[in-house]
Amino acid sequence: MQMGYIIQEVVITCPTCQHKSGVIGFSHIHREGALQIYDKVLNDESFFFHICPFCHGELYLDIPCLYIDDTRKSMIWLTSAVPNIDEQTKQFLGERKWTDYTCRIVKNAGELREKIIEMESPYDDRTYELLKMGAYRLLTPRRQEQYPLSACHISRDTDQRLLVFLDKQAKHTGCVYKISKRIEQMTQDLFEPIWITVQTKQEKGHFLRFDTAWANQMLEGAIQMAERSKGTYAQLLGYWIHCIGQEIFQCDITVAEK
Repeated sequence: MQMGYIIQEVVITCPTCQHKSGVIGFSHIHREGALQIYDKVLNDESFFFHICPFCHGELYLDIPCLYIDDTRKSMIWLTSAVPNIDEQTKQFLGERKWTDYTCRIVKNAGELREKIIEMESPYDDRTYELLKMGAYRLLTPRRQEQYPLSACHISRDTDQRLLVFLDKQAKHTGCVYKISKRIEQMTQDLFEPIWITVQTKQEKGHFLRFDTAWANQMLEGAIQMAERSKGTYAQLLGYWIHCIGQEIFQCDITVAEK
């Protein structure tokens, strides 16, 4: 822990050849104390995987891991299934308090990488989930088939966030679009009042999951509200969709009136 991380040794069984291997994974990563590990999390796609020494199959290390960034007061649990996660955190951290931290849950290493990038931005991470879903909805059905939502993610180039659509047929191949600060700010301004209104409990200090499923539900609610109002909010939502087309895809989107 003094080095900024805790390692955990587990035995995993290769589903292909049934060989058992003892491997070392991470159950805790403290960004400030483990910058080399932090760099691997962001840039090494093989970091959370193990290669079977017998059949050379690639195995995902499904080890719950708590990522902490004290500079930004954020925590992220990487876990596929941990019940009572607040209680688990309390057992893990002991007497340490985290009531003023922004806390999130992700289910795999790719989501962890993406959530770190989102939470290191000047904007709320929910902004990017909504942008990702809004942009994905503008793809044609054929493009959505080629670039599945599960392979759509947020990346970055220096201080600019990127929207990446990966081709399901060609590994490491896809389309990359820059996300302008204008559309980031517009998205947060438009949707923040809604997510504040619908939140069910105090957010700081509670581990919450915000993903594309949440964003889709939020957008559906916003569209229904716009259809009912036919007023200013409907115009704002239509303008937001138009701006996604211009700012991300560099094309004009016309929103049909109902």
